Amino acid sequence: MLFSDYQSDFIGFLSALDLFVFCSRDELYSLVVLDAMAIGLPVVAAAAGGTLDQIQDGVNGLLYPVGDSVHLADDISKYLSSRQMRSEHGQKAKEFVMEHHSMDHMISTLLIYYSEKPTSEKV
Repeated sequence: MLFSDYQSDFIGFLSALDLFVFCSRDELYSLVVLDAMAIGLPVVAAAAGGTLDQIQDGVNGLLYPVGDSVHLADDISKYLSSRQMRSEHGQKAKEFVMEHHSMDHMISTLLIYYSEKPTSEKV
């Protein structure tokens, strides 16, 4: 296990990992989680905030209850002991990012948003 500080080549650093552990207790929607998922890393994350919209437990990552260090350690162990699980979840993670956060998806979403007629509702 490696604990590291700031990395200037963040993506290069991520690509050397087997899994990504995100211990934030409450994150709105984490870009670093998306970065890890985009390169095919499975993610272990606290089941809170925006991570619940990014990680499907047992599909593209593993979620543990906030503050439950025993469950967190268990999830890390599951990945470390199963290369197949890491690979399958990592592939699903990458697919999630490509489906929901690719440039094509974002542009088409923006085009739909901007083509909608504005409402004249008063606030």
